[in-house]
Amino acid sequence: MEYRTLGSTGAKVSAICLGAMMFGDPASPEESHRILEAAREAGVNFVDTANVYTKQRSEEIVGQWFAQGGGRRDETFLATKVHGRVAPGPNGAGNHRYHVARQVEASLRRLQTDRIDLYYYHRPEPETPVAEQVGVMQDLVRQGKVVYFGTSHYPAWMILKGMWAAERLGGPAWVADQPRYSLTDRSIEQDVVPFAKEVGYGLVPHSPLAGGFLTGKYRRGGDAPAESRASRRPDWLEGMTDQHWGLADRLQEVAQTAGCTPGQAAIAWVLARPAISSTIIGPRTLEQFQDNLGAMDVRLSQEAIEALTQASDFAAKMPRT
Repeated sequence: MEYRTLGSTGAKVSAICLGAMMFGDPASPEESHRILEAAREAGVNFVDTANVYTKQRSEEIVGQWFAQGGGRRDETFLATKVHGRVAPGPNGAGNHRYHVARQVEASLRRLQTDRIDLYYYHRPEPETPVAEQVGVMQDLVRQGKVVYFGTSHYPAWMILKGMWAAERLGGPAWVADQPRYSLTDRSIEQDVVPFAKEVGYGLVPHSPLAGGFLTGKYRRGGDAPAESRASRRPDWLEGMTDQHWGLADRLQEVAQTAGCTPGQAAIAWVLARPAISSTIIGPRTLEQFQDNLGAMDVRLSQEAIEALTQASDFAAKMPRT
C-alpha cells in the first residue's frame, strides 16, 4: 500500500480511502465487516463515513468493527462528517456550534471511540459565519475529541477565509477538502486544485468512478446491468453526452493497454493528479473492493494519462455544483 501525507500535516494516510457510504444499505453489516477486514489486511488505514450515511447505520457498523479490538481502532485514521439533517427542527442540521457540539458526541457514541481523526463539514453553509465553523472545531481539537478537521465541497475562497479566521482565533485550521472528482467531473480544477497546490491543502476526493459509469459496465444504447445505479435510476444515463461515451471508449482502450480494468485506470488517473492525498472508494461488495484496490498496482504511462486528460477536457469546464 502507498501512504501519502495528508495535506500539510504530518499524518500518513493510505492512497486508497475506504468509504463506508454503502455500509448498512445495501451492504449488510457482515459484508461491511468483511470489506473492512480485507482493507485492513491490504494496508488501508483510512476509513471515511458520515453521520447521515444509511441513517447512521454506517457509523454504527464501523463502530461495531472497532469494538472487536485487536488494534482495529488504533490502526485506523478515521474520518466522519457533520452538516446534514439528522433531527427535526430548525437546528437539526447545519455547521453552527449548537448542532456540531451535539453531533460530535452522537458520532463518537456510534463509532465507539473517543476521537475522530478527521472531522469534515459535509457541505458549506453560508448562513453560519466561517469563523464560527472554525472556532467550534478548534474547541473540539482542544478537548481531544477531534484531531484534524476539514471541509467538503467548499470553494477555494471559503477555505482561505477559514484559514484567515483560524489564524485570528489562534488555533489550528482545517487541513483537507473532500470534493467530487473524476474523469467526468473535473470542475474543482478551476479553483480548488490550484489553491490546494499553492498552500498545501489536502484533497481527498470521492466518486473517482463517477457512480460506476467509469467501470466499463455500461454501453451506449445497451441495457443497464442488474443491481447497477442505472437499473435503480433509469434516467441516470440520460445525462451522459457523446463526450461522456467517447471518454468511456477511450478509457476502455487505455485500460486494455495497461492490463487493468477501466475502473482501476480511472482511479489511477485521479491518484496521479496534483495535490491528491487519497481518493475514496465506496464498494458495496467485497468483490468491488478488491477490484478497486487493484488500482494500486496500476502505473499509467504519461501518454495514457495525457490521453485520458484530453478525452475528459470537457469535464474540466463544467460549472461547479
